[in-house]
Amino acid sequence: MRLYLLLTTAILLLFLLFPIGSQAQKATEIRRFQLKEVQQGVAVDPTHFYVINNHSLTKHTKSDGKQVAAWRDTTGLLKHMNSGVVIGRKLYCTHSNYPDVPMASSIEIFDTRTLQPIGNHSFGLFPGSITWADFYQGYWWVAFANYSNKSSAEGRDNRWTTLVKFNSTWQQLEAWAFPATVLRERFKKAPRL
Repeated sequence: MRLYLLLTTAILLLFLLFPIGSQAQKATEIRRFQLKEVQQGVAVDPTHFYVINNHSLTKHTKSDGKQVAAWRDTTGLLKHMNSGVVIGRKLYCTHSNYPDVPMASSIEIFDTRTLQPIGNHSFGLFPGSITWADFYQGYWWVAFANYSNKSSAEGRDNRWTTLVKFNSTWQQLEAWAFPATVLRERFKKAPRL
């Protein structure tokens, strides 16, 4: 369910950034891998893909899916890594304290060569739990989810789910709410852990 929510949100972002009528793109499945431990998300670069779980990462070759590196949080500080994006030689993973409240989120940064942590950006207490982030045309686009069930927080339901645009130094520039139809049809349930 969580990966479905992530993909649905990413598709919505694409429609916001590239309205219908602009150049259409078509995706073609090239290869599919069945891995035993895929809980949250996957990020890719030209030669590898990175499996993101709550407390761990694995790096795999795109040619055959062979695992070539792994990392696991031994500090106990990471609670819920969710998704990621590779930019250059850095893997940026979204992280939150979901389902705890008040909601706190961060971006955890890893070296793609070694999978070792090399930095982070903390949002501190923020009105939503970070679910995905991407960097496009010099700006960070980040989604902060709110839930309409037992995981709701601080009196906010899924109508508070927000897409936020930040500059490259994490200053918030703009923010958008999602349309009621998307909230009703796609964001009605909190993902299962």
